[in-house]
Parts: sequence; structure tokens; C-alpha cells
Amino acid sequence: MTTTALEGCRVIEIGRTAAAIAGRMLAGLGAEVIKIEPPGGDPSRHPREMTGLGVNQQRLSYEWLAFNVGKRSVVIDLNSLAGRDNFQELAGSASIVLTDFQAIDIALNDTLQSLGRAVNSGLVWTEIWPYGREEPHCFYPRLPWSRTSGNSLQVRVSRSSAGAFGR
Repeated sequence: MTTTALEGCRVIEIGRTAAAIAGRMLAGLGAEVIKIEPPGGDPSRHPREMTGLGVNQQRLSYEWLAFNVGKRSVVIDLNSLAGRDNFQELAGSASIVLTDFQAIDIALNDTLQSLGRAVNSGLVWTEIWPYGREEPHCFYPRLPWSRTSGNSLQVRVSRSSAGAFGR
């Protein structure tokens, strides 16, 4: 049996496009990626262009199919106490969390990071924000033609001193 680069690495993904692309790449390297979707499902499941390739010919968007191959998904309401408990349970066995600006705001991002680190001190927390975390620009959508100081995407990775990959 062939082993992969990230075999044994569990990734939790909370995001739309940027985190979904990163999660897809990690899944391709062998990580177990679990995508957290809001109640009603990820909005990228339902845009205009769709195909009938889902389970029981369920109509799925091309974007969804491209960015979510090789992942598992779970619906969790991260704004509820029960949802945060569910997140914390997942975070206890994860190596990495991927977040982006399209799925959660900075306040929820920081709350979830604290909850995750409370049960898993070695958790690697990765945030993708197009203009960083500073207001007012943190809420601006990333436009394909925009640039900020030559770099239009900021990624912040934080990790406490304890823990290791490959649980």
C-alpha cells in the first residue's frame, strides 16, 4: 500500500473559495479533510451552472465539484452553542484548521480558534484574508484585478509550541 505525504493528518475546513482550494490541495496530498458547512449547505453548491453528477443525480455546481473532491462534509451551525461543541469535538482530533473570509467573520474565527486550542494545543490554525485582518479592509471582497502592495492575499498561520502532525 502506498503512503501519502499527509496520511494521518486531519484537516477541518471552514471556508468557501480560498479555504476550499487549500483543502482540495491537502486532500490530494492524502489528508483527511472535513468541510464544515452551514445549515442549508455551502452556498457554492447552488450557483447558476450545475451538473447532475451528485448522489441520485443531485444537481451540484461545477465550482463545488472542482474544489471539494476527496473531502467529507458535515453541517454544523457554528453560531449555536451545540454547533460550537460539535466543532470542539472535531478539533480535538485535527491537525489543521483552514478558514477564510467568505465563511466566517474575524470574531467567530477567533472564538473557534480559542475553542479548538482549548482541546488541542497543537492545532495549526490557518486564516486566509484578502486584505489582512485590519478594518475596514478585512471585509472587502477580493477582486481579480485588485492589488495591495503587490500582494493581494494574506495568509496567517499560527501554531502553539505543543503538538505534532500525523495524529
